[in-house]
This record gives sequence, C-alpha cells and structure tokens, in this order.
Amino acid sequence: LQLVAGPVAGTSAGTTAAAGQVVVRQGTGPHDVGAGLVILGVLQSRVSAISGNKFTLMMRTLLYEKISTLSISSISRKSTGDLMGRITGDVNVVQAFVTGQLPSIFSQGASFIFALIFLLILNPVMSLFVFVPIPLVVYLVAKFWSVMQRRNVKNWVLAHHVNLFLQDVLNGIRVVKAFSKEAEETNRFYTVSHNLFDANLQLNMVSLTIFPVIGLLIGISCNAIWGFGGMDVLNQKMTYGEFAAFWGYIGMIFNPLNFFTQFLDQYTNTANCAQRMFEIIDAIPEITDAPNPIDMDTTMQGNI
Repeated sequence: LQLVAGPVAGTSAGTTAAAGQVVVRQGTGPHDVGAGLVILGVLQSRVSAISGNKFTLMMRTLLYEKISTLSISSISRKSTGDLMGRITGDVNVVQAFVTGQLPSIFSQGASFIFALIFLLILNPVMSLFVFVPIPLVVYLVAKFWSVMQRRNVKNWVLAHHVNLFLQDVLNGIRVVKAFSKEAEETNRFYTVSHNLFDANLQLNMVSLTIFPVIGLLIGISCNAIWGFGGMDVLNQKMTYGEFAAFWGYIGMIFNPLNFFTQFLDQYTNTANCAQRMFEIIDAIPEITDAPNPIDMDTTMQGNI
C-alpha cells in the first residue's frame, strides 16, 4: 500500500487528490520484494550452514589423508605450523567464503534485477541517475584488481614468514636462553614483523583509497536523485509515495554494487587460501606403486 497525503499528492496515474485527503493505492512496494528476499535469505543461510560444515569436514579429512600418504622428505620440506595452517586456517577462510559470500551472489543479483525492473517502471528518466556511477565503479575495480591481488599474495607470504620464525624460536627457546640470544632474536622478530606491517599498510592504503571513491560516486548519484525527484514532487509530476518507493528500490540497487566491490577483495584472499590447499592435494607422492605390479603367489615364503 502506498499512502499519499496532503497537497503533494498530484495527478500521477490519473488520480487527483485534494488537500487533506489520503489516496490509497494498491501496488508492489520495496517492502513486498524485501520480504520475499528475507525468506530466500533464511533458506539460503540454512542450506549454506549445512553444506559449509560438510565442506569443511570433507576438506580437512582430505588434506589430512593426503599429508599422511606423502613421504617423510615431502613433509619435512614444510613446517608443522604451515601444514596446520592449511588444514585449519585456510579451510576456515574458504568455508566462510563459500557459506557467507558465494550464496549472496544470487540474492544480491536477484535484488539488483528486481529493483532495476521496478525503477524503470516507476520513472525511466530518473533511473538514468542510478547508472551514472556504474561504469566508473567497474573501471576502478578493474584498475586496482591486479594491484590488490599482488599485495594480498605478498601479505600472506610475509605473514607465513612470521609464523615460521615464531615456530623456530619457540621450539628452540632453550637454546636461545642458553646462549643469551634474546636480544638478537627480538631484533630478528622486529624485522620480519615490520615487513609484514609494511605489506599490510600498503594493502590497506589501496582498499582505503578505492572504496571511499566508489562510495563518493554513489553518494553523488544519490544526491542527484534527491534533487531531481524532489523537484518532480514539488511540481506534482510525481507523488511523495512514488518517490519513497523509488528511493527504496535505489537501496536495492546500490547494496549489490557495494557487495560486489568488496566481494573481489574477499575473493582474492580466498583464492590464495584455496591455492595453498590444492598445493597439498595435488602433490605427487615420491614413492608410488609400480605401474604394472607383479602378482606374487600367496604361497611364496622366505626367511632371513
């Protein structure tokens, strides 16, 4: 229901309202679409929770089985902390992406499509202001995509170095104290930590530059819609109820845009974690069975 009251109610859609009258119009508003999306969101969350936990169980079991089949020399090339991080930390990151972000693509995409249809129905001319920032947003994301991906990889490598350093020092803490090397090890830890700090700072600077600019572009578009729509309401070309409905659909347009801009950053981190997981899964064992093994007679015996 759209309620239109007072002198701002004009002659839109062939309906005239005097001052003080209330015009009740049947229609599909953003709340109707929003209620449907909420129901879909609940169903999606329940399915994602079940499938996500099954995925975690499967991947952890698969990684552990693969590690147990590798030779000792293959396992020795990687630290204990590295292997534990791939089974626990990397799997958790991928699970969070699969259960939290990946299913949202469908709901956010559906929200964008439905809102776009209703915007074009309500006011095709004013809908053009919604799409002004979209080409600029796509350009900025494509421009900084490779930069953020490289810095994400660098950030993970340096964080991995910090973990390896801590594992070595803590495992050999008796040796460090026996030779009074606390000061030297502290300086080494400061060096590797400072490198990680620089990488994190560079990554954050990129994120804190591109996303505020995207938000500014969207804000300018929203202000233009406020001005254009407000003038239409004052000139009685559009009722306040129609403008309120239009503004509700705008939120359903811009929310998916914000989601997809932040989705790329999370996708990069998840892709790095998945790559480390499949590095273990795709590892070829050094000791394998012969391609054409000889079937030994079960009666064969021997002694030493």
